[in-house]
Amino acid sequence: MTPETRLPDLFREADRVADRLRVLGPRWTARRRPEDAESLARVRADLQALADLSASEGEDRPRRVPELRPHALADQVLVLVHEAALAGAGAPAREILEGLRRAL
Repeated sequence: MTPETRLPDLFREADRVADRLRVLGPRWTARRRPEDAESLARVRADLQALADLSASEGEDRPRRVPELRPHALADQVLVLVHEAALAGAGAPAREILEGLRRAL
């Protein structure tokens, strides 16, 4: 059984956030307004939180999520959610995604 079939609500939420980011990412790049920078910072902080959920126990420090261009954020979300699900952190990942979706 795949993570997607075990955690459909998590992956549905991830798809919703990714869809929103596919629209917003290019806008953020084109406009460069202060409020867009704040939203982008929020997204990147939540991406790091998702990565932290999937960090292995005993790691000295969690891996840093690279700051890719805004148009790549949707793909980052999907990858990091998949990794969090594999690490058994589906519930906290879903909470992060729900908060992010509401903020966007």
